[in-house]
Amino acid sequence: MGLNPAEPLFKDDTDRMPNAFAYLVLGLWPLLAVVLFRTLPPSRALLASLFTAYLFLPPPPTHFDIPLFPALNKEILPNITVLILSWVMYRDRISLLPRNKIAAVAVVVFVISPLFTMLTNMDPVFFGRIGIPGLGLKDALSLSLQQFILIIPLLLANNFLQNEEHQRELLLAFCLFGLLYSLPMLVEIRLSPQLNIWIYGFFQHSFEQMMRNGGFRPIVFLYHGLWVAFFAMLAVCSSAILMRAHLGYQRALFMAATLYLFAVLVLCKSIGSLFYAVLLLPLIVLFPRALKIRLALVIMGFALSYPLIKSLGLLPEQALLELVARLSEERANSLKFRLDNETTLLARALERPVFGWGSWGRNQ
Repeated sequence: MGLNPAEPLFKDDTDRMPNAFAYLVLGLWPLLAVVLFRTLPPSRALLASLFTAYLFLPPPPTHFDIPLFPALNKEILPNITVLILSWVMYRDRISLLPRNKIAAVAVVVFVISPLFTMLTNMDPVFFGRIGIPGLGLKDALSLSLQQFILIIPLLLANNFLQNEEHQRELLLAFCLFGLLYSLPMLVEIRLSPQLNIWIYGFFQHSFEQMMRNGGFRPIVFLYHGLWVAFFAMLAVCSSAILMRAHLGYQRALFMAATLYLFAVLVLCKSIGSLFYAVLLLPLIVLFPRALKIRLALVIMGFALSYPLIKSLGLLPEQALLELVARLSEERANSLKFRLDNETTLLARALERPVFGWGSWGRNQ
């Protein structure tokens, strides 16, 4: 009997737990990082370690629990590992705080802010008959540690990816890992998202959300098909930047890579990531550097101000929904679902707008 790719291998894939191989791979990953740091320059070792971990390690719920530490999963464990290796091998070359005073203050505030969140969330929260206890010092310390671990890649990149050549290596990493990851992506586009089940023994999300327009979205070893599509978009844009920066046969190679990765992105069936690529590619290829920097600042400003725009009722939600509905009623319903949930969560967030609600789902 043949396998029907439209059906998951197991009806309760989301209920299955990671197999022993998943924990073995996660537990042995630091040894690979050691090899990379001993054989590659620090900039390439950092990039290869983080890209490999993000793309290929088993996703949650695969993790190791240590008291007071965040769950050691595919994000936390690699960050701690590269920090330890960088500190042991290049201690005289790294500084955990940026030299720029404003940036240094921002890092410190980001790390210690959970202490203030704890002080403003010591009261219990009740949802009907279900209650969540107030935050304590243990929660504040754990959250501060988690904040620090999350920005380790940024802090190390500030040391190892400073000049133009290192930034080219970052773009090249996106391009090369995008090309490599496209192979399992194409497998799942053809056969349905099964690789995480076959290798790690479980499915990490809802299988129905990976079905789109009579086909499949790839999810591979990430958290959702949307994450895979967004990574593909970054790979496309990185390849386009490298194409513009080279001449001759190298430009031809990066042009071919850009076209191929764009085709893979289309097959990911994510309207959002495809829209970003269609918007950004002409800017990358045609516009001068100064204008691109200004446009990047505009995009960043919109992203940072979006919660304020929405809370003030300045977002034309109905017009957006009508516009999307002309293209697809299904996409319009999806957008409405997101906008409605944003409204609910934003109303909750505005009850404690300065330091937030903290952990344990108190913001729900």
